[in-house]
Amino acid sequence: MKLAAANSLDALINKTAWRLQQHALKQQQERQQQHTLNQQQEQQHTLNQQQEQQHTLNQQQEKQEQQHTLKQQHTLEQQHVEAAGAQAALPVADGVDFDSFGNNSSAATGPVFSAALELQAAHAYVEKQQKLDGLLREVLSY
Repeated sequence: MKLAAANSLDALINKTAWRLQQHALKQQQERQQQHTLNQQQEQQHTLNQQQEQQHTLNQQQEKQEQQHTLKQQHTLEQQHVEAAGAQAALPVADGVDFDSFGNNSSAATGPVFSAALELQAAHAYVEKQQKLDGLLREVLSY
């Protein structure tokens, strides 16, 4: 009887030890899974931050490009205004005597020519502006 009780007690001890080992193994696996999950979450968080930073940088770069385009557009406008002013001054620079125009119909040619040049320059400017607007829209659509 003592032997059977001892064997039964040994079996109970072995079974309990096995269950404790299984429990410890399960806890270790759960800790490893939690650790892996935490690492993945940290990596995802870091990736999200990097994507946000890249998005912010892209927005800043796009804004700078838009500002650069607007500066170029303003410079072109100034050049067109200066060119129109220079063209308007051409008849005077060529020695046209506005005092001698009187009622002479050919005398109106100087101002008409000047106005035509200004109109032509304005038309060219509008065409270039439309092309620039189209290019800007195309760039912003990307």
